[in-house]
Amino acid sequence: MLPQSLTFGDPRLPPRFWAKVNPNGPIPAHRPDLGPCWEWIGARSSGGYGQFHIGSRTDGSKRMVGAHRLAYEALVGPIPDGLESDHLCHNDSGCLGEPTCPHRACVNASHIEPVTSSVNHQRGITGGPRGEANGSAKLKATDIPIIAALRGKMRQTDIARWFGVRQRLISHIHCGESWTHIIRRGGEMNVPIERPNLRASN
Repeated sequence: MLPQSLTFGDPRLPPRFWAKVNPNGPIPAHRPDLGPCWEWIGARSSGGYGQFHIGSRTDGSKRMVGAHRLAYEALVGPIPDGLESDHLCHNDSGCLGEPTCPHRACVNASHIEPVTSSVNHQRGITGGPRGEANGSAKLKATDIPIIAALRGKMRQTDIARWFGVRQRLISHIHCGESWTHIIRRGGEMNVPIERPNLRASN
């Protein structure tokens, strides 16, 4: 069950933590029921996530931790081993999930859900506009059947170089984890698009 009615300024986190939080962040348009994001205005990682120092230099325990994860564990409870913290305010928001993503800076524990890595990854893939509707997409819908048909016929690195994308994206397409409106999990076509004939012509 997700946490409800968390209070900004809860004493289970130190005042210096709350001093770095704007409680009047944006309300997710796709999930207004979540309420406003608590925007981290302190230091952030290169990926855009809030960072907070805990521990002491005296005993050597001082270290940097993720602010959103710290908030969840202090206000809700430990994140079980093997699970990751997923921002519900981001999923299906249309946000591309880049370092400037406002949801990555959210430390509202009621916006966070512990999930498996695979679930977190899949939600991240489907978080923004799909396919060509995503302004940063380098591929077109017509490229996907070709990429699918090349599975097992060419190395993924060569396919990636051909289309000017990273090998990881080709792997996701072949596994049905990206462009999921066209490719199902396992690499089968999700829509009736005829695969091209890739036999070399003389």
